[in-house]
Amino acid sequence: MEIQNKYAKIIDAGEVYPTFQLNDTHTKNKEIQSKALKTEWVKTGFYPENGMIGEIVETYKSFWKGTTTIHYILKIKLTYYVNIGQKGVEFVEKAIWESSVKEHALDELRSYKEKLDLELISQEEYDKKKEELKQYIL
Repeated sequence: MEIQNKYAKIIDAGEVYPTFQLNDTHTKNKEIQSKALKTEWVKTGFYPENGMIGEIVETYKSFWKGTTTIHYILKIKLTYYVNIGQKGVEFVEKAIWESSVKEHALDELRSYKEKLDLELISQEEYDKKKEELKQYIL
């Protein structure tokens, strides 16, 4: 299924499917299959909330009791995959998504800088993260 709008904001977190295990009928992407689950999110304290903005990386249809529902897999904060039904999202412009990603990347870089200053990570680890995030900040 071709994706018309590439970016969306969660407007109803109740439409998130946190325990639904995706398989090859939903997406061939094994990373998404393994990471679009609550069990993965809780490892870092993440949980989808209203207002979060993500890139739509996959879409699929499900059929239940005679009803067809479109589902989107959103990639949020450059890390987390969220499986959400069509009623739970509102499409947004690319500029809004870019602003959200830039804000997250800056927050993450600040967090790494703080860890570096506290000597919890090495300069090498910080530099690697900085290089990874630079593309979203500049």
